[in-house]
Amino acid sequence: MRRILNNQNPIQAGTSVLAKGIATLVVMISLYSTANAQSYAQQLAPTASGMQSSAVTSAFAMQYNGEQYQTVPASNVQTAAHNMRLGEVPTADSAVQPASHLRAARQGRRQDMFNPPPFNPCKTGCNVSAYGQYESLWLDRRGDRFFSLSRGGFIDSGFDYEWGGRYTLGRLFDCVNGFEFVFVGPYDWTRRGTTTGPNSNLTASGGYTAADISNFNNANLHTQTWDAEMYSFELNRKWWVWDVLSTMIGTRYLNYEEDFTLVSQQATGGQGFLLESVDNRLVGLQVGAELLYPMSLRASSGIRAKGGVYANLDRRRSIVRNGANVLVNAADSSTELAGIIEIATFTNYYITPSIRLNGGYEFWYMPGIATVPDQIPGSITPASGTNVSNDDSLILHGVSVGATVLF
Repeated sequence: MRRILNNQNPIQAGTSVLAKGIATLVVMISLYSTANAQSYAQQLAPTASGMQSSAVTSAFAMQYNGEQYQTVPASNVQTAAHNMRLGEVPTADSAVQPASHLRAARQGRRQDMFNPPPFNPCKTGCNVSAYGQYESLWLDRRGDRFFSLSRGGFIDSGFDYEWGGRYTLGRLFDCVNGFEFVFVGPYDWTRRGTTTGPNSNLTASGGYTAADISNFNNANLHTQTWDAEMYSFELNRKWWVWDVLSTMIGTRYLNYEEDFTLVSQQATGGQGFLLESVDNRLVGLQVGAELLYPMSLRASSGIRAKGGVYANLDRRRSIVRNGANVLVNAADSSTELAGIIEIATFTNYYITPSIRLNGGYEFWYMPGIATVPDQIPGSITPASGTNVSNDDSLILHGVSVGATVLF
């Protein structure tokens, strides 16, 4: 630099140094770009980022030559997907070009640089064509803890967590589009309680008197049983985006039933019997989304939300007997509006590229449901049981543990 400054004026010297520096930088960038061409790795939401355990045969590279993007044969490309194995960390000189999950432009329409046919990951299919998932799901039915028709005490402390399964089968036609079938259940919650009288919480009116329900009062023993059952079927159309987001729209059928009985026994042998049974059959449409956050090559966490609007084809059946005298034997059905909202958080952990473990917590809210406490009248009348009410709501929550297998 000193010799240059001695032989040239400052402007000429500075220009010469800058030109040489730019030329050197251009050569270095060119060599680096050629040695580290970016490539496309087929990936999918059911898989984890970077979980490929073998070379991606349909990989291509995009390299910018200063004027336009051009493809580079996969055989000439070194990629993270080629070299990475389960548990390995990509090196600093590895780069993966994210796949574009836009649909290929239809024939006859313009295809721009964001969606040209060579770069369409759906054209050659994906490394996953199907998946199956099983989860053990423990759900607790909340609410109505202090419900009882006996003044001798409550049934018990409330519904407890019950075990059920969630079975999922998915079929993918490419790395974006697929269908999913889900079955949840069966669930069977039970509450039972036996209390000593003397009286029930029932009264009589509308033409009935206290003598018509005499076996329910001044009783030695009240036995109450409350059962609830639930199962659900879903068929969903799904889309996966960028390995971190999936959306869905589908149909669902959910059946929720409750049966309640009160048997009152007197010392003289008189018996009172009450039955309340409700059945909710929800049929409708739902939408949902799932967002993943990769924490490592093996683990990811996420949140899932699902909601729908349904027609509730509900039905109620009521029977009240005082000894041999039948006071109520009625049924009613209606079609009302109901809904389901599900929110879940979860964590996935891959033990192999095709098998992962998962666990999480979820919350269900179901408005527009007919429940037993919503039907029990304050007073027994000849008109009891002739109408069904579905103004109640149901809250379920619990934990899940399961596994997913990719095919």
